Amino acid sequence: MEAESKLHIQTLIKDEKLELIGSYTLDYEVSRNPFEMRKQSITHFVQSHMKGYVGPERADTIKPIADEIKKKRHQGKRCLSRRICDLCKV
Repeated sequence: MEAESKLHIQTLIKDEKLELIGSYTLDYEVSRNPFEMRKQSITHFVQSHMKGYVGPERADTIKPIADEIKKKRHQGKRCLSRRICDLCKV
């Protein structure tokens, strides 16, 4: 199920129905992947499709939003998506 969801999201990004926003957190997570081929594949996908980037200088803006999302998890992924979109407009 998780792999199917990941592939669906990648397709939506490729078809430009979703925009991929990179971040320093994503960079860190990718760097910790122990499989070099997977790491390279993920890095290539992100670099090829990334429409924006949230760097560490935005941490003070991101932290309160992340805390709010954690509190509202029961509202599901739509809440997360809306807040991420709001953040990208900042």
